[in-house]
Amino acid sequence: MLVDVEIGIQLQPIEGLVVAPGLETVSHAKPKDRPIVEGVDRVELWKIDGRHLRGGHVTVELIDFLRVVVRVDERRVGVGLDDVVETTLPPSRVDVGWQTADMSPCFMFPVSPHRFRNHFHNKMLSIRATSFGYEQPLYQWFLNDQLLEPTEHSITLNLNVKAAEHGEFSSAKPENITLSYDLKPGSNKLKISCDEPYSGISAIVKVVVSESSHEVLQNLYPDRSLWTSIQFNNVTIEHDQAYIDEQRACAKRIRDLSDQYAKNRKPPHLVDPGPRFGVDVINVINALVLSNPAAANAVINEVARLGKIGKKEVIGQLR
Repeated sequence: MLVDVEIGIQLQPIEGLVVAPGLETVSHAKPKDRPIVEGVDRVELWKIDGRHLRGGHVTVELIDFLRVVVRVDERRVGVGLDDVVETTLPPSRVDVGWQTADMSPCFMFPVSPHRFRNHFHNKMLSIRATSFGYEQPLYQWFLNDQLLEPTEHSITLNLNVKAAEHGEFSSAKPENITLSYDLKPGSNKLKISCDEPYSGISAIVKVVVSESSHEVLQNLYPDRSLWTSIQFNNVTIEHDQAYIDEQRACAKRIRDLSDQYAKNRKPPHLVDPGPRFGVDVINVINALVLSNPAAANAVINEVARLGKIGKKEVIGQLR
């Protein structure tokens, strides 16, 4: 903010500017051939035009013979987010018990009947923002850039989620997901919950803080914002012991085959056929073997196809 003041030989007190006690004037000039300022000073302000500016400062400097510019600094303001607090809520859906579906945990085992059951979950996330430097901070909250109105209690977003289907999770697909929230006008606290029967429900929460007091110069208190992500996994799948045993056996057989092949041959490392992200495809397959054998099988097939080599050659290079 700039305040221009016309002066004569002596700098006069600036109209509308009230300085802290003990400071009669902002600065002085000497009556020589032309006025000069003794120095550029910074003084604490109380008010400008009757509006408070607690802790603000000004810089005074001579621009030409008859003009002084007072520059008022912006306030140092900011906002942060506390750790998200999770509270377990009772789910609205009840597990129907064990069911049977044809599935395989690994490409080494044929599809066969296995038992599974879905477990449903529900939770509430409490998010609290903390700001500094504002006189009367006002908070606004957004979900995926959609403003959350305090007068409402829910919002529906189109999100990519995973569904539990016949004992396995589907690929991510778009669904209209309703999230409930509790928010008071201008509050720094937001509570969000979601009871939809999907996993991988993700959204971006944004908070914007601004100055709401009319007692201060609001343009000296700039808005600040911050983002964080939230996720709800409202469904988990439990499999029977036979399925788990096959999954473990599959991982062991892949490791054993890899060890045996490595003893007999040290083939050159395959060139990653995809874009380079700093992650080796062999390391990706090794990780998937432990976490998701079915996905590991799909990647092995694709590498063999793109590399025009046998599937056993790919498995032989696993560590």
